[in-house]
Amino acid sequence: YKGWLLISRKLKKLGVKIISITGGEPLLKKDIIDIIKLFSLDFFVFLNTNGTLINEEMAEKLKNSGLHTISISLDSLTNKHDEQRGVPGTLNKVFKAINLFADSKINLDIKAVLTKINENEIEHLIEFAKNNGIKIGFNFYTETMSKENPNLSLSSPLKTIKKLLQLKRKYRNTIISTYYYFKKAQD
Repeated sequence: YKGWLLISRKLKKLGVKIISITGGEPLLKKDIIDIIKLFSLDFFVFLNTNGTLINEEMAEKLKNSGLHTISISLDSLTNKHDEQRGVPGTLNKVFKAINLFADSKINLDIKAVLTKINENEIEHLIEFAKNNGIKIGFNFYTETMSKENPNLSLSSPLKTIKKLLQLKRKYRNTIISTYYYFKKAQD
């Protein structure tokens, strides 16, 4: 804890305003709630999670921790999510986690990693987010990771990015990924 306190003080001196906690899976860390509470004293704290470790007890702890935003990974509305994540049963856990934060004061959004497995579901994911009053962001695997596992790439990256740019105009209040991010991904 002392190490985190020192880091917090140094970041505050540097003028940092936002802390984004990510992983691996940050909820595996036994003292994650204490870390969030510490950082939330001086910063807006964002947590990125796969959602599989969020049960009622963990949700309550997070809701009372000072957390500003929770981002939960959702790659598909079907079992393709489990396929992409490589662990059966994760989709149901993610839906449960999303529901546990639906009426919370904590900002909730979902993040989808686009690959060959789910690239045809982009608009379905956006509609899900819109219908549930939450935001959605999209990410891509790096070229290096895609070379190691061809399923992690997109069939047609430029076509997908152009589609995302069009959808960003249509769903500007739902998609949180920026035009800049999509355009930069084209390069």
